[in-house]
Amino acid sequence: MQTHYRLLVVSMAFSLACGCSEKLPDGMPSLHPCQITITQEGKPLAGASVRLHATNGAGNAWLVSGDTNSSGTVSMLTQGQYRGAPEGTYKVTVQKTELVSLATPEQIAANEKAKAENPISYDPIGYDTELWQLVEEKYIMAESTTLEMTVSAGKNSATFDVGAAVRVKVEMAE
Repeated sequence: MQTHYRLLVVSMAFSLACGCSEKLPDGMPSLHPCQITITQEGKPLAGASVRLHATNGAGNAWLVSGDTNSSGTVSMLTQGQYRGAPEGTYKVTVQKTELVSLATPEQIAANEKAKAENPISYDPIGYDTELWQLVEEKYIMAESTTLEMTVSAGKNSATFDVGAAVRVKVEMAE
């Protein structure tokens, strides 16, 4: 019995050591580690969505994206789950938005009272909201961004600054 246990432990350790690379879907090219840091006015920009847009048409078959952490850094994922990015040259887009509630203190108090009085069938009252863009418009679209990077075999990293902080209201369709 001890021999079986040792064999199990050894095989699990071997599997963990060899299983570091993920099985990629058919047709997906090899991926290479890709870390990007986004700053705004020289400070880390947390909560920004970063996307790589291949400059050749074939590379656009795979979505490469991620969201920055509190240090402004993101480890890019392909198709939202596979670590890294395919080799190639990319335009880098960055977007950060803020959704602001326009609820009055009275509306919030009424909502909280309704929730406290009947938590089982509580149906929150919707509030009007505003959406604000917090990054210059030119960085949002692949056609206008000035940010670019090349991913090659091995580890890849880049740091980009998206300029001055902005706060532009996004007009939402009714």
